[in-house]
Amino acid sequence: MGRNVSGNQGSGDSPSIYELQSEMRLRNRGFRFRRYNDPPDEILLARRPLYYIAFLLILFSGILRQPLLFVAGLLVLALAFIPELWYRYCLRQLSISRQLDTTRAALGDTVQLSLSIENRKPLPLPWFEITDEIPESLPVTNRKMAPAAKLDRALLNSTFSMWAYQRVRRRYYMRALARGAYRFGPMTLRATDPFGILTRETTLEGSAAIVVHPLVVPLERFDLPALAPFGEQKAQRRLLEDPLRIAGVRDYVPGDEPRRIHWKATARMGRLQSKRYEPSTSHTLAIFLDIRTLSQALMSYDPALVELQICASASVANWAIEQGYAVG
Repeated sequence: MGRNVSGNQGSGDSPSIYELQSEMRLRNRGFRFRRYNDPPDEILLARRPLYYIAFLLILFSGILRQPLLFVAGLLVLALAFIPELWYRYCLRQLSISRQLDTTRAALGDTVQLSLSIENRKPLPLPWFEITDEIPESLPVTNRKMAPAAKLDRALLNSTFSMWAYQRVRRRYYMRALARGAYRFGPMTLRATDPFGILTRETTLEGSAAIVVHPLVVPLERFDLPALAPFGEQKAQRRLLEDPLRIAGVRDYVPGDEPRRIHWKATARMGRLQSKRYEPSTSHTLAIFLDIRTLSQALMSYDPALVELQICASASVANWAIEQGYAVG
């Protein structure tokens, strides 16, 4: 088993010698550039006797003319030097990018998470692991997630073996199982030497965000009764337009009054544009949602029924907006 050593974040007041040179990029929020202190002195000091043992073995091999002692000295030197080399430089010159294909999704949608790692140094990484903390409500399909210490969070573990100056890309597909605003991160990096003796670990606090909206479906799927499902509604009639409330522009239609022409938009678009006014009166729809789904108020609520209510409310609001209603 390797020895795990955590890298601590350096303070802003004291200078930092050991620096994790990582470029963390996100589409909507980037990772911040972090600095880390040198490895604790006791870790490397504890390994100093290996160098003394290797020196003595090589020295006595020359005095006693024993080739086996010389080989043993080289092996001890390799076991002392190689793990320390990887320990010092394994997390340097790394470029890591985490990207979501969208920042907004609907309930039930599939979201793509792309992870790109580039090793920008001549030192290969025989074992490199990234542990990303993700929302439990966005599980990765066809992959078992590890539980996290935080509530409603899960861990996505990705293991790599990278040569020098190699770039690796992986894509994961997640299913949006619950509405809400979610964040990804922090991300933990681990790397070890070829012998698995020393493992370097550090945490990056960069995060990404996604919003999962309620499910919106056609109203026909709710099997609403056909007789006035939204109360009494007057027949369609022509509404007076308010020339003081410009809603936008549209293409010119023969018969439009000259004062209706939007000359700035016409010059910008290269064709005649007319002003589009808001009506002086409009239908108004107010939606009130009662989440008391159980008979007794002190018995909390039924989550499945509440989600159905939210879905119905969002669908009604979407329908009303498409019909030109003022919705609130």
